[in-house]
Amino acid sequence: MKKRDGASLLNVMVFMLFAVMITAQVFFFAKWSADSVAEEREIMMYRLNLDSLVEEGKSALKVTGTKAIVHSTKLDDTNGELTFSSFYEGAKAEYSNGNDWEPSTVYGDTYNITIHDLEYSFDARVFDRTNFINNYSGSNMHKKVFAAMLPLGIIVSNDSGDISRDKVGKPIYNPVYNRFFLIRAWVQLPENYYGRKLMYQVLVSRDEPNHNDVQVLSFQEVWF
Repeated sequence: MKKRDGASLLNVMVFMLFAVMITAQVFFFAKWSADSVAEEREIMMYRLNLDSLVEEGKSALKVTGTKAIVHSTKLDDTNGELTFSSFYEGAKAEYSNGNDWEPSTVYGDTYNITIHDLEYSFDARVFDRTNFINNYSGSNMHKKVFAAMLPLGIIVSNDSGDISRDKVGKPIYNPVYNRFFLIRAWVQLPENYYGRKLMYQVLVSRDEPNHNDVQVLSFQEVWF
């Protein structure tokens, strides 16, 4: 068989083409792997900082004395029940002097944390669905209303078997020796995360009146 002129050069060119393709693939996967590791480290930093904020919130709930977080009397005012528009500010945890609780740890403007008292009255009669969707969606998801933790056990009258009610017609509950709070810590992520936010949402139960036992009932990691 006669060998054609130029066959060796063609083989070299094919080999070089495959070599370039393999080198490009190796470079791509190496770069992708490096970027993935860097991104995992970055998001881990955000998670650790959020975890630190949540721990600070739990520690604040254990404090007694003048810096104790107490139940706000405004949440029991039947003439001024919280609405969807006033809920976020109205249910924030307070010190005994009436000031809102604020964390001592500062991570810059990108981090935030709130503690909400979950024993409150809510006026659902003034619910404005359009206003709620427009103002508490997207970047404001951290302001969405959550269910109140009602006291355990409705008191039933021994004589009639009917539910016992107060003078305004609301059910009367047995006393509860634990209080419930919601800790929300969130961070504004940079542009490489498409401007999203990462939030830790932690429901806790606090022993009353000593405040010495704060237990986590549920934990959620929320992206929005």
